[in-house]
Amino acid sequence: MALVVSALMSALAFIATFVVVVPLPWTGGYFNLGDAAVILAGLLFGPTIGATAGAIGPTIADIVSGYPVFAPATLVAKGLEGMVTGLIVRRFQTMNKGRVRQFSFVMTALYGLVGVGIIGYLLATNQSPGDWLFPGTWAVIFLAFALLILGNAIRGQWSETTSGVLAGAIGATLMISVYFLYEQLLMGVPAILEVVPNCLQGMLGSGIAGTVYGYKGLRERIESINR
Repeated sequence: MALVVSALMSALAFIATFVVVVPLPWTGGYFNLGDAAVILAGLLFGPTIGATAGAIGPTIADIVSGYPVFAPATLVAKGLEGMVTGLIVRRFQTMNKGRVRQFSFVMTALYGLVGVGIIGYLLATNQSPGDWLFPGTWAVIFLAFALLILGNAIRGQWSETTSGVLAGAIGATLMISVYFLYEQLLMGVPAILEVVPNCLQGMLGSGIAGTVYGYKGLRERIESINR
């Protein structure tokens, strides 16, 4: 059964990565929605299947889509993303709520700093109003995501959806870090320019996967299959 599920989730991760391909000229990479499938695999089926789906599906998509230079990084980054997401969401189920809240504050700070950093850059470089639209939209998205996590933590409103989104965000942060190191150190490209779209990709992925994971009926059906 585990082999079948791994194959299905790998196929889903491949499709999600392959269908939406938005080239990023700064590093030669591309924006995609594969993280949603990878994170969902980790949330629903645990770290092993999450790692398998993340390592196989997106890596094959890189090769087929014409981005084989990124395949080694994808193998590690997406595999770790699925594995860490699966480990953390299970840990959240037994962890003291105060400790979970600390994780929320850390993720709030990380994504909040990116949003504030974008705005600070636009102000410091005296960008014209027309140049604010695209990066400014990203800044708002980052800040809104950070405030959403912070608000849930402060109010103590913890749910499976929040747990899934936060676990996915942590896994996505690891994915972003691996790509940054690979592009900067091994490819010699300005990897810092891809951090923002990679963060957006990770946020969308964790948001989509966390929302699906929060559907109780789906989790119950998955648990019945796993038995």
